[in-house]
Amino acid sequence: MLPYGCFVFELIELIVAKLVGEKKDLSKLFDFNGPFGTFSACIKVSYSLGLLSNEAKTDLEIIRKVRNDFAHTYKLLDFESQEIKSRVLSLKTHFYLPGEASRTRALFTSSVLAILAEIHAFQIILPKFKVATNLFFSDPEKKEYLRLKKNEGLQMLWDSVEKRDKNNEAPN
Repeated sequence: MLPYGCFVFELIELIVAKLVGEKKDLSKLFDFNGPFGTFSACIKVSYSLGLLSNEAKTDLEIIRKVRNDFAHTYKLLDFESQEIKSRVLSLKTHFYLPGEASRTRALFTSSVLAILAEIHAFQIILPKFKVATNLFFSDPEKKEYLRLKKNEGLQMLWDSVEKRDKNNEAPN
């Protein structure tokens, strides 16, 4: 089986290539206790940021489950074991035509390589995120606009409280 770590590393590289900030700060995101510290979290974040297709996300979840099947069972497993084979046969991202793969392991390997190719393509194609700038509070006109809107909102809130209080007053 291809090393499980190859996907974790590739997904981390994909995410980091798009994020902004200093490397030391970014690396903390991927520590074991960080928000992206698991393969599952990296898959979800990559997909949520538009860095993976839905098919690749679904297949990576299957690959993660296959990896966990091999890593956390006491039974002797191989790619022809029923539970592994059923998972692998549900993979959609691979280079085979339906029914063309003669071995389950070949289909699994093809899927891994196809997803890695997609990850590398997205690293090249997708632009890096940009550091956000303080668009509103650095521009005096926008700052004034926000101040006026805030005051309008506060006035509307005050008016609704006064209206509620008047409606709640009991006639004598």
